[in-house]
Amino acid sequence: AEYWPKTGVIVTVRHPVKWLVSLYNYFKIEKGRHRANVTVADMLAPGSRDANGDTKHFVSTAKGEFHAMLAELGKTPLADSTEWNLLQPWLKKSSVDTIQQHRLPNPIFFMEINQLADTNTTRAQQFAHDLEAFIGLSQGHLPPVLHVRPNTDRVKLQHTDHLKMDICAREHAPVLQEMVAISRSASQWFQDYFIKSPDVSVSSREYLIELLDQWKVNPCEEKELPKEQARI
Repeated sequence: AEYWPKTGVIVTVRHPVKWLVSLYNYFKIEKGRHRANVTVADMLAPGSRDANGDTKHFVSTAKGEFHAMLAELGKTPLADSTEWNLLQPWLKKSSVDTIQQHRLPNPIFFMEINQLADTNTTRAQQFAHDLEAFIGLSQGHLPPVLHVRPNTDRVKLQHTDHLKMDICAREHAPVLQEMVAISRSASQWFQDYFIKSPDVSVSSREYLIELLDQWKVNPCEEKELPKEQARI
């Protein structure tokens, strides 16, 4: 904010429920913590935070509160109860003065991770053009997006599928409930407030909103019900 106030910031988000599962699997498998006992209590907020509000454990629902974290950039009004209903209890009202005092002036390019794998050629090209314009590159400068999964072969050889998290299992119900609540509030806050900020740029707004709307669907209910019935 002091030295590079005009430098563009690129922010990428992912469905919080799917993100948590990925983080858990990464911790258990790719970080080699096969025998680490990650309990529901460890993962749940607010119990997952220490006295300073920082997360105490590598795998934590608190790390998935993307909307509360991005609200601290000061890009939205934080003035009405409707917005605060979407941010609480993950962001405290007492932090408003600090947020406004340290508001980040930098422009932001905001995307949902699935936009990087868009199979719609027209939208994918538009996304590349919009990103090029944001970071000051000439059109056609960016190459196609690469999709690489490091350590894939090594992980396969370890036969560690049994370590992966089944977020739909009964034992993880409290974690799923917390992450679904975060996902739904975050989806609405991004749509109603964050991407409406004049400091925030997006590509293919309608498609982005479509992706964010998918955050409102409980992935475990979606497995069992027709799509239209899974929505609440």
